[in-house]
Amino acid sequence: MARNIGSSELMSMKLAVALGPKIQERRPEVRERFRAGESHVGIARYLQGSGFGHIGSVSVLEHGVAYSLTGNDNRTLGPTYAGSIPRKEYGALVKQHREEAGRRTGLRMVKEGRGAHGLSHEELSAAAKKAALARGERLWDDRETWTILQLAKDKRFQNRGRPSHVKIEKHLKGTENPRTRYSIAGRLKCTTPETIERLERKYGTAPFV
Repeated sequence: MARNIGSSELMSMKLAVALGPKIQERRPEVRERFRAGESHVGIARYLQGSGFGHIGSVSVLEHGVAYSLTGNDNRTLGPTYAGSIPRKEYGALVKQHREEAGRRTGLRMVKEGRGAHGLSHEELSAAAKKAALARGERLWDDRETWTILQLAKDKRFQNRGRPSHVKIEKHLKGTENPRTRYSIAGRLKCTTPETIERLERKYGTAPFV
């Protein structure tokens, strides 16, 4: 069901669309600021002190920034024009921005000791093991973990300098402990530097398969 747009909201949207080309023309650096990781609202506040102070609403200016980057293809809102950043690149940048925002939130929660971020590494590890067992999964032991860590460094099991989870999966298929590429990827990602250092002291540098 379509959402009804009030007259004031429609007016704000039209104003934001009209701002897009002006921002592109007068402040071309907006594109690079967004590429560098600055948010729409952060850029809007920058613009308020850089020639767009007459726009009283940060929200309208924030949407104007978005239109300047993506363009407008809705004639009912105003003139159509291309954005300063290709849509595909814009989508990828938005995803990066969200991930970075999530990382900052996670770091803040760690600092405040809230949620799962308040647990110690040992507590998180124990919780992960319980969850894996509840799903009927086979836990990784030190020997298996060290093996895939070593295989991941072997050029025969890499693609363009990065570990190939598919190649490692195929190699392990003929052993007594086969693993899927997804399990391998998860284990490599979650193994901490402290665990690697402990396994180095325990096993040395040779894989077991």
